[in-house]
Amino acid sequence: MMKRLLKWLQGAHGWISLLISVSAFIVSGITSWVNVLGPFNPRLMLGGVLWRQETPKGEVRPIITVVALLVFVNQGAREGCILDVIADIKARNRRSSWRFHPAFYVSMERYVQGLRAGRPGAEVAEAMFYPVFLAGRSQVAKAVIFLPRDRTAAVEEDEYVVEVSGKSCGEKKYTVGDRGTFELGREQVAAVRRGEGVWTASKEVSEGR
Repeated sequence: MMKRLLKWLQGAHGWISLLISVSAFIVSGITSWVNVLGPFNPRLMLGGVLWRQETPKGEVRPIITVVALLVFVNQGAREGCILDVIADIKARNRRSSWRFHPAFYVSMERYVQGLRAGRPGAEVAEAMFYPVFLAGRSQVAKAVIFLPRDRTAAVEEDEYVVEVSGKSCGEKKYTVGDRGTFELGREQVAAVRRGEGVWTASKEVSEGR
C-alpha cells in the first residue's frame, strides 16, 4: 500500500510541476498583454469649474461659459486619441439641463488676467479645441473653455451636476468620464452675472471623494 502511494505521488509530482509551469506561462502572458499590448483605455477626470457670464465678440446678449479643469488619462498600453468632449450640466432644484461643447484651451493664469481686465475668454485662449493624443499609460491636464449650445442657459442659486464625457477617435459614442456636484449660492450667482467669474470645487472632492 505504501509503495503504491509513493509511486502515485512521484507521478503526481510531474503533473503538478507541469500545471505550475503552465499557470506561470498564462500569468506571464496576461501581464505582457496588459503592459505591452493592452488597448487604448481612455478616461476623463474632472477637477474644478469656473463659472462666468460674458458677451463674446460678435454677440449682443451675454452667455454663461464654464472653464473646466480636465485630466485626460490613458490607462492602456497603446496610444490613442480623444476626439471630442462634452459637458452636460444639470440644475437639481430647477430640473433644467444644458449641453456645453468645448471651444478653446486656455492657461488658467492668462484666463484670470483676462478676466480681471474684462476680456472675453476667446481673446486670451491658447488655441481652439483639438483632439488630445495620449501615449500608452500617460495623462495630460488641460483647462477647457466650454460654451453652451443653448444660449439661454442661465445660472441661479442652485446645486449643479457637471458630467463630462469623451469620444475616442474612430468611435461613434461618448463615454461618461467623470462628474462633480457644484453649489452656487446667492453671492456667487451675483458675481457670475457681474462677469467676475466664480471658481467652485466639487462637493465630492471637498468631502473627500
